Amino acid sequence: MPLPSLGDAVQLVKLYFDALHVTMPFMRQADVFQQLERLYTGTPAYTGHDKTQDLFQLHMIFAIGAMRSPGRWKEDYARDHYLTAMSKEAHLGQVPPPAQIQNLLLVFVFATLHDVGIASTWEIIRQAMRVCVKFGFHSRETAEDDRLQEQLRRKIFWSAYISDRHCSQNLGRPVALAEEDITIELPINQDDDQIKASELEIPGRYTEVTNLVRHTLLRRLGTNARIALNRLSRQQASLAEQIETAKTWTDALEAWYNSSVVKPTPTNAYETKQYLDINFHREWMKFLSYLVLPSDNAQNATASIEHLWQYTLSAYQILLAYQKQSNDGFLKPNWTYVQDVLKSGFGILYCAVGIPEHRRHNNDGVSLTPSELDTVVNGLKLCGETLSKITAEWQTVQRHANAFMQMSEAVLELIASATRNATREQSQAENGGERLEETMDWDFDALDSTLNMFQGEGIEPFTDTEWAELFELAVEADGELTVPI
Repeated sequence: MPLPSLGDAVQLVKLYFDALHVTMPFMRQADVFQQLERLYTGTPAYTGHDKTQDLFQLHMIFAIGAMRSPGRWKEDYARDHYLTAMSKEAHLGQVPPPAQIQNLLLVFVFATLHDVGIASTWEIIRQAMRVCVKFGFHSRETAEDDRLQEQLRRKIFWSAYISDRHCSQNLGRPVALAEEDITIELPINQDDDQIKASELEIPGRYTEVTNLVRHTLLRRLGTNARIALNRLSRQQASLAEQIETAKTWTDALEAWYNSSVVKPTPTNAYETKQYLDINFHREWMKFLSYLVLPSDNAQNATASIEHLWQYTLSAYQILLAYQKQSNDGFLKPNWTYVQDVLKSGFGILYCAVGIPEHRRHNNDGVSLTPSELDTVVNGLKLCGETLSKITAEWQTVQRHANAFMQMSEAVLELIASATRNATREQSQAENGGERLEETMDWDFDALDSTLNMFQGEGIEPFTDTEWAELFELAVEADGELTVPI
């Protein structure tokens, strides 16, 4: 694919730097514009590996930038730039270590943002971390004397680090490098121009690396928390000990949140307060999952209900934050967005069934309270609406959306039946057991209208095999579904 016009090229580069680069600033804007100048002016004249390297990185940047404004370019524009870049990858030969890692990170970002996906993001970032370790990017012993070059080295490593931690935690796979093996310092909290001018670092200032530093601290916190919580789970520690440990980490998470700096006037999704909120509640849900999900240990019903409800509220907050970003025009589909919405929706479904089940087990009723019912119904409705918006742009998410719709219908019917029965019994008890005309203290209109939304036409019921394939479950010979160990 030929290079775009210079005007389009500049626009695509700006779109790139106004997107995920805000959190993963492994490319330097000044370097990219120098690449543009070399290619478009031919000054200085150059050929060979240097030119091939420039073409690879620029076509990848064009591909990523095009996905941030899909209405302006043809449907396959981003993919064509990606394929053009990859056609040059085999001819790159030996490029400097920083460029090797940058190239892998560019492919990783494209895979994260593209609806079809081009490879396993975990495998791509794993390879990037291997190159980091090979050339000592994780170590302070290989630090650069030049402050700008050292800042770039830190930005490259920590961009790879937060991506490795995010992928590993989502997939339940081991991280590429243990925390104790990492000695490189965090980036200086300054823009490159300020470093070049030898300005003093000002605490609390929002800079081009603020998001990266913030996410690095979050990923470190999350990694250490999961190590501690996994250890307790394997040891089958008492519920009290698990609750105490989880609270220690949720307290640390709140401290991280309260100390985070947000850009006063955001220009993209990654600079908004909602992006901070999403990351906070995502980690909160991960910590709570150790108390919410079933285990071999007997759990106290009251504690379980409390944590199930906290889990539900965090899931709902994630959906609300994405809704705000979408309404503000900041949001475009990406795989993290899809995963967050699906996990939140399915999490609400799980808790909507789990809370009444715990009450039934404890002889404390069989239904959700009015406030719980309101949050669950609103959360499921919002999740369904969000998935509909996503599938309008990304058809690859349709099967997962259909699965959510099908499960939501079943759970809402169960909630409606249990709630009406509980209300009827309450009415009879208040009237001395005499069966009267059914009276409803709760408004079921919202529940019924939401249920109608999920009873859409054209959604074929999933078979056990399809459920297994969708959620990577194993199908036993007797047809039962089991989660692989």
